[in-house]
Amino acid sequence: MNKTFTQINHVGPGAWEYIWAAGTPPYRILENSIIVSESYTETTYIVHGDDIDEPPVLEVCDYGETVSSELYPQTAIMQWFGDPRSTGYNIYIDDIIYDSVVEIGAGYYQYSGFGAQVDGTQLNVTLTQYDSLGNETASIPFTWLIFKHPAPPLVDYECVAGEISVNARS
Repeated sequence: MNKTFTQINHVGPGAWEYIWAAGTPPYRILENSIIVSESYTETTYIVHGDDIDEPPVLEVCDYGETVSSELYPQTAIMQWFGDPRSTGYNIYIDDIIYDSVVEIGAGYYQYSGFGAQVDGTQLNVTLTQYDSLGNETASIPFTWLIFKHPAPPLVDYECVAGEISVNARS
């Protein structure tokens, strides 16, 4: 479960300090859905981003726990039952062969070599089985629409005489 940050401080151009309440270290830290540490013991972490006004997405959890971006990754994982009568399986994206998996007698197969995808990407993948002569079966279609952890909103905050105003930035 994601830690709740008690503070996020802007400490320099594109630099942000995240602070969270103590839990059970070591902590797992992910920046923009990528693991940067699984052995972090402090309760403060400084990250550098590309935007000078908005902090990058940071997720922290206790060791052994899972964060949101791991539950909903920016990639696709395809699984299918194997057939020992085949030689292997071809994976196509938009009718172009992308990769092949050799039949090794496993009961089922898993493929996750699609890499991180851009938010909103639709992957049109087909799977075929082939024999030793190269003959392929009819394809099985898979379609994924990738949604990632939302980016931080682009807003400006201002506090004047105890009144807070929030304005969208363009």
